[in-house]
Amino acid sequence: MPTSFELAEAMIEFAAGDAVNWNLFTLPIPNNILVYTTDSKVFKRGDNIHLYSELPDGPSIESIIAGSESGIDILTVLVEEDDDSIIVIDDEFYVASTTKLTSIINRIAAIENKDAIQEATMDAVVDQFALTDTGIVVGDNEKLAIIGGHQITPGATPSSISILASTAPINIRGISIFTDQDCTFPASIFFVGNTYYFKMRPQHDTVDTDELTLNLIASVEDITITSLLRGMFSVVFTAVPITDITLTASATYGTDSVSTIITIHADVIKSIDNIAVGVYGGSSDNDYFKRVVTDSNGNIFGVGNEYSSGSMGMIVKFDPNLTMLMCKTYDPIGSAGLRDIVVDSNDNVFIVGNYGDGSHLIIKADNNLNIINLTRVDVNSYDYFAGVCVDSQDNIIAVGATNLGTHDGFVIKFDNDLNKIASRLHYPGWSEFYSVAVDSDDNIYCIGATSMATYGGTDGLIVKFDSDLVFVSSKIYGGTKDEVFCDIVIDSSNNIIVVGSTEIVSDVRDGLIVKFDTSLAIVAQKRYSGDGNSYFYGVIVNSIGDIICVGYSYNLESSSLDCILIKLDISLNILNCKIYGGSNSDILYGVEIDSSDNIICAGYTKSEGAGDYDALIVKISSSIPSGSFTGTVLSAMTMSDLVITLTDVTHSIKDSSVNPSNPSTAIRASSASFTTTTLTYEIDILS
Repeated sequence: MPTSFELAEAMIEFAAGDAVNWNLFTLPIPNNILVYTTDSKVFKRGDNIHLYSELPDGPSIESIIAGSESGIDILTVLVEEDDDSIIVIDDEFYVASTTKLTSIINRIAAIENKDAIQEATMDAVVDQFALTDTGIVVGDNEKLAIIGGHQITPGATPSSISILASTAPINIRGISIFTDQDCTFPASIFFVGNTYYFKMRPQHDTVDTDELTLNLIASVEDITITSLLRGMFSVVFTAVPITDITLTASATYGTDSVSTIITIHADVIKSIDNIAVGVYGGSSDNDYFKRVVTDSNGNIFGVGNEYSSGSMGMIVKFDPNLTMLMCKTYDPIGSAGLRDIVVDSNDNVFIVGNYGDGSHLIIKADNNLNIINLTRVDVNSYDYFAGVCVDSQDNIIAVGATNLGTHDGFVIKFDNDLNKIASRLHYPGWSEFYSVAVDSDDNIYCIGATSMATYGGTDGLIVKFDSDLVFVSSKIYGGTKDEVFCDIVIDSSNNIIVVGSTEIVSDVRDGLIVKFDTSLAIVAQKRYSGDGNSYFYGVIVNSIGDIICVGYSYNLESSSLDCILIKLDISLNILNCKIYGGSNSDILYGVEIDSSDNIICAGYTKSEGAGDYDALIVKISSSIPSGSFTGTVLSAMTMSDLVITLTDVTHSIKDSSVNPSNPSTAIRASSASFTTTTLTYEIDILS
């Protein structure tokens, strides 16, 4: 039966096992886990980022007994020095009181005496498989000892610690709240309307957990609780509470009953109208996200590059609240670049870019970013994929460019296992494909740029293929100067929306948005002119057909670039516009929506973070709340309303003379793996 000490408030779990098994564990160790290896007898503290093998060693039992290291380090090194901490050892639950961390350290220090009783006690404390009878009946004065049944008993402890001994055969060994039903990721920030999972661990001396009556009751009405299985409850906050919420968990069997509480502070429960922002990067590196995607559970994946030691591809997974779950880098021989990402119906992740030797690169990974398949496509030198999408059959379409002719747009269709189905080359003439989308009939639309001298220097390019990659039509769009298409989205009515940039005045870019029908005829076209250069890089359509595009706009006051987000109706009328930036350049490249139409944007910031440029991720509600917002952690940037006008564009479109060919391609399966990495990550809720 667990004995409870009155300590303080957060939770640290205590786990044990041999180092071999911990080294085989392929997920980051959560930051509420204190690991002890039963063979090497070394402590390590998780940080929610690193694998076990990557964590630094803490103190060992041998060095504590020898006196070369202090057991106090178990708390001061491996656990935050916080007087509001709670400790759980092998599910032994410690409840809150006025006892401070300094008092706990004194208890650990008392165990460190060199007599046999205290050495045996220390081993018992840290080894969850040895918490049985140790032959110790009682500790010396001012010391603690472990006896049978996991009971902690005092010799004669200082009066400042209170022993709460229980003789009931029923107990609750621990309670926690998680963002996922697998109870992998502890929740620290809560959004109204999202589902969280409360897990209690009840135990009875003589009956199974299924025989117990389990309840979870909240102290306020602004919460919906649903019982699931074996101590699991789903929890949904329906409003931001005025006061802190107390959740009381109870377990009952006959006349035996026990309860315990957990308190959720009101200031960590956020309305969905709040804006969440995360910044990720190194101390002196240039790091950025190029694109972003969500899976069926609302988890968010950002893909781009990290430059700690040359260019490496980077993929970061976040939970729906922008808590970082894992970060992986891909660094083959030579630099690699990752440019786009998509998720199939099974939540597998497909990432495209370029390999270090100049070949096209496409990677299939599971939802935890374990590589399933990696394929390199050789056409010629300096090949790369820039965009990727998935059709209704979970086939994968990737687009980019190759130097087979001059510099040519390239599209290839794979099955879900990355076996080639068909490919096409946009040749002759310089061209590149940057993005791709499919309509409801799985027709394929590739967009990018070409310099076939039809209108001006560079023109926008859109090419339509049927689902078998048979060429249907190709259009070139432009005025007298440079135009480029950067991203494409197709709504449920098969309206085709493309964004990019146009030049009306030499060397000054305007953000461009064009709507086409399925015959590639222009339906509407608009441009945005700010105080200087403006550019639209990403576009998405929500469930009601509103269009959201992102990019940058020049800020005359700060002489830098600011992130811009514009929401439009299907007729390209402005519904809302936000600007987000600081004293340096900040840009959004990609945009996505989740199942609730919340908007997720990705790019980089130079105004915030630890390095030169740091990867930026922003989550904002579908309503795009009006007003100005800033953070307390990330306070160097402000999000505010921006009143803008979109101007009609009169650019022309005409047929291209190109008839895409079927190029000779070499498909190479490669063995490779991602590397778990970590840089500085900061998250904030703007208000």
